[in-house]
Amino acid sequence: MNTTVVESLAESVALAESLGVSPSDFLLALEDSPIGVPSARVRGEAMMKRDFPDTSFSINLAHKDANLILGAAREFKCELPLTQATEQQLARAPSMGLGAKDLAAVFLSLPCHRESTHHKQRSTGQTPLR
Repeated sequence: MNTTVVESLAESVALAESLGVSPSDFLLALEDSPIGVPSARVRGEAMMKRDFPDTSFSINLAHKDANLILGAAREFKCELPLTQATEQQLARAPSMGLGAKDLAAVFLSLPCHRESTHHKQRSTGQTPLR
């Protein structure tokens, strides 16, 4: 469950940035919501800073756990579409050199985070190609 929560947080921070919403304002609003847990604030701040110095749970371990969960689900004929999507995202991150980093670094594997071409085009006023 932790992996899907962090993946959702990474996507939410990336979308907030892409829409021009201050990530710190987004995290502040998140704190006042029912899912405002301390780990969301800590990992969200790491995503905003693009700084992942402490690894409490690596992407590699999260990917391994997602595969174990999916294996058990298949054995009992139980579909877990969110976990499947999360596993696919976690599988991309190690090829980008992020596997040993904290799970929050999965944010860097999203194509729409701040350093992406699309965001740079929007922030400079250029229209992205469609």
